[in-house]
Amino acid sequence: MVDQEHASTEGPALGELVFHYEQLLLGRYGPLIRGADLVRVAGYPNSEALRLAVRRQVVGFPVFKIAGRRGRFAHAGDVARWLAQVDAHSQVKGGSMS
Repeated sequence: MVDQEHASTEGPALGELVFHYEQLLLGRYGPLIRGADLVRVAGYPNSEALRLAVRRQVVGFPVFKIAGRRGRFAHAGDVARWLAQVDAHSQVKGGSMS
């Protein structure tokens, strides 16, 4: 969930976008996004592309492994914050992802 500290430091428009994306992601995937879902949400063409991006440290949110589980995971809130930042940045540049 979006905490008040992040919402206030990001500004009202970005905070609203984060909240919007987080609600969508939580409703669809729950608190953790994994595997093919993570690849799709992050916009990578396949899991190998995500794996390489993680290794190169160019993913815009933390991706992690869980002991005893296969694949990579990300918190829905972290992905929501990244999506909101990408969306806000694209609107400044003249486009919109919404």
